Amino acid sequence: FIGTNEGLSVVEKNINNSYTITNYVEEDGLPSNKVRSLFVDSKGYLWIGTNKGISVLDIKNKKITNITYILDEMGVSDKFIRAIHEDSNGIYYIGCFLEGGLIKINPNTKEYKVYKNDENDTESISNNSVRYITEDLKGNILIGTSFGINILKPDTDKFQHYTEEDGLVDNTIYGILVDKGNNLWMSTN
Repeated sequence: FIGTNEGLSVVEKNINNSYTITNYVEEDGLPSNKVRSLFVDSKGYLWIGTNKGISVLDIKNKKITNITYILDEMGVSDKFIRAIHEDSNGIYYIGCFLEGGLIKINPNTKEYKVYKNDENDTESISNNSVRYITEDLKGNILIGTSFGINILKPDTDKFQHYTEEDGLVDNTIYGILVDKGNNLWMSTN
């Protein structure tokens, strides 16, 4: 799966070692051709974040469904989707890039929550520009933002954050990898 400024490309290797490339654009169901994030969930769906919303590709049936309307239903105006993640409990997290914060969706209960920075709450997310989401080995959700890394403990719904003041090389977090020892490796500016 390759996200580009001209849509989504799916490259499949054939039995004879040739390749088939299928391209998807706005006319096929993308909210925009500018793809900014891709995530394959546990059910075999490819989540496609664009600069104008989100779609889901049923990988088996090769059909795209634009689900940007769910952001409208949640009152989320920031449609620039920069990060998508499904945790080990099947909960989805969607990161908005233009100050929209973090969205948590429970597909079983249909409940959702939008996390945004509250300067009066030290346990809120540190920044509303989310760049990356993953999970550590203890089930904590790790969120890379434009102002440090945030660790969301799902059982408390509270955030811990770390910035340059705590030893980070830079506050802008682009990626996070978790190794076998539950150590965090981050790419920054």
